[in-house]
Amino acid sequence: MMKKLLLILLCLPMIGFGQQTYIPDEVKNITSELKENMKNVGNPIIATYLGSEIGDYFYFPFTGEDGKYFDFGNGNNNYGDIPFGENDLEMNSELIGKKFTIYWGWSLAEFYCCEGRMDIYKADFPSILSIEYHQE
Repeated sequence: MMKKLLLILLCLPMIGFGQQTYIPDEVKNITSELKENMKNVGNPIIATYLGSEIGDYFYFPFTGEDGKYFDFGNGNNNYGDIPFGENDLEMNSELIGKKFTIYWGWSLAEFYCCEGRMDIYKADFPSILSIEYHQE
């Protein structure tokens, strides 16, 4: 019995090591806003590419046919054969303004958060599972 207790006491610190135990309100707000934004969104979606860019974060934005804004910048995205870049907006990529059919889902991803600290957190983000040029 004493050996089991000792083993538990030795292993317990390793279980929590490196894990964030405090989640800032900003992280909670980001994840709840994402869930709300993607609520009742169909799959696939038809969306127009606005052009990626790196500012304070990486942005990979699209607008849906109804004008709804989608940013897959934090997702674990599969671009397939489409040659998206990290600064398409700056390069004025020929992909900007084109329509795509996007199959999406939720995927666990790391992201940086919170002004001033920029700590790494993990959360489920909308991610592109597959994307193709939209055929009208």
